[in-house]
Amino acid sequence: MHGITTWLAAGLALFSSGISASALPVDNHPLEKRANNGFYAANCAWSDGNGRGSYLMYYDNARSGSQSGQQPNDQAEIQTFASAFTIWEGSQKCGTFSSGTTGCTNISASAGGLAAGAYAGSGSNSWGATFSCYKDTGRILFQRTEGAHLVWTCRAIYYCFQN
Repeated sequence: MHGITTWLAAGLALFSSGISASALPVDNHPLEKRANNGFYAANCAWSDGNGRGSYLMYYDNARSGSQSGQQPNDQAEIQTFASAFTIWEGSQKCGTFSSGTTGCTNISASAGGLAAGAYAGSGSNSWGATFSCYKDTGRILFQRTEGAHLVWTCRAIYYCFQN
């Protein structure tokens, strides 16, 4: 309760001093510091077959906020509109999120044959955070509907949680 009281008192002092809340610093770098954050190596495709891509899908709370079809907080393009999805295994894959932060995966060349949940490699970002990556099942991470019948489906290939 003390923390809430302190926060309220600080907020009232700020308000009475004439400083607006918009003058407070904004966290524009979510990938650098939250222990529950993480990203997915995902392959996505339109239901009509006219477009596909491979992305890193970032979640502020990947451990519990990405398990029931939730949309990602951000995404980084790895490869889009190609004839095949990217091969995640065997070489580093990097993409830049809208915040300007770059995320990378280093998935083992043999990780494709691993069981779901097995350690598959590592990840990192441009703020120095490190991630441990694990094999996912190819499950539907999320879907987005456009128009009456067009669905963008993204499947989780690997998931990476911050160390």
